[in-house]
Amino acid sequence: MSSPSLIRNQTYTLWCVFLVALNLRPALASLGPILETLRNDLNLSHGEAGWLTTLPVLCMGIFSPFAMQLCARFGLKRAVLLSTVLIGSATLLRGLGNFSGLIISSIGTGAGIALLSPLLSIFVKQAYSSRSARVSSWTTSALCFGAGLAAGTSALLSAWLGWPNGLACWSVLAFVAAWLWWRVVPYTEVVSVAQRQTMPWRRARAWLLVFIFGLHSVVFYVLLAWVAPAYIEYGKSAADAGHLLGVFAIMQVVGTMLVSTLPAAQRERRPAILLCSSCMLIGLFGVWKAPLVAPELMMCLLGAGTAGFFSLMLILPLDYSETPSAAGAWTAMMCGGGYVIAAIGPVLAGWLRDHSASYHSVFMLLSLISAVVFVCCFLLAPVSLRSEASRAL
Repeated sequence: MSSPSLIRNQTYTLWCVFLVALNLRPALASLGPILETLRNDLNLSHGEAGWLTTLPVLCMGIFSPFAMQLCARFGLKRAVLLSTVLIGSATLLRGLGNFSGLIISSIGTGAGIALLSPLLSIFVKQAYSSRSARVSSWTTSALCFGAGLAAGTSALLSAWLGWPNGLACWSVLAFVAAWLWWRVVPYTEVVSVAQRQTMPWRRARAWLLVFIFGLHSVVFYVLLAWVAPAYIEYGKSAADAGHLLGVFAIMQVVGTMLVSTLPAAQRERRPAILLCSSCMLIGLFGVWKAPLVAPELMMCLLGAGTAGFFSLMLILPLDYSETPSAAGAWTAMMCGGGYVIAAIGPVLAGWLRDHSASYHSVFMLLSLISAVVFVCCFLLAPVSLRSEASRAL
């Protein structure tokens, strides 16, 4: 194959990866702006509504370790295809417009996202090994862009089509991405991972990643689920609250793009991680103490901080692994354990709101969690010292 043709095919493949990654968050982000409307229509408590965002995150934790088995059984290309189609099919069930359909949809989308995230890490490590950190940042940017697109347009789509169809229409994005992935990505570029890679259960570093990633995900998913309802309670209209959530999600793209400019082979990532953590902490403290003072600025800090932190956390398993299958195992363990921790977030936030006077208690809890994350990040030793750090931990 000639050099121009090879470059063109690699570009098409990278765009397919980007389109597939777009589907990792719309099913979750589209709920927040209309959660209050949905809760009133279905006569749900805040705690019950919280389960609609908790179940996907819990399933993301439960099903993530099975990504390696799916890859070994069907090959990487088919595994990515099946996971993307599962997300699309489960999202389509929201068109039923009832609580049972939403619950089944939450489980299905969570399972699909859980499988897809490690599979994309395997593909990036395998197909772009020399620049895996940068490509990983681009795929995370796609994830955040998908979240921002869903958060920013969900209220408008629901007003136009009704909330069941407004939620279900995001399935089109998944089906289109699955079709393009199958048509464009050649088999020769996606080699099946034949061996079963053992999870790094005995590595203290891996458990540290699980803990930090889990606490960070608690913050992220509570914000994704309850920022819009909270600001509606603070006096904003549904459109304005959706706008704030959209700012939060779009600024995530900015955060991940800034991470993508960092050197691909950077040894010490703690300064960038601590900077992102500081943005989260400042933004959460501002929303807790003065939610109506410069809310757009707080959403910018939270969006860029959470996304930059998330992007850097997804790069760390690539740094700490030597092979594509090992990268998938580290990512699966970090995401699996982390999302199980994160699953308590949205429902706990709903329970706190049901048993308190306002959302102030929710943002106070998130501020404390973010402070713990900030302190724990100092334990992440430079990549080149990972073997000594593992023994020390």
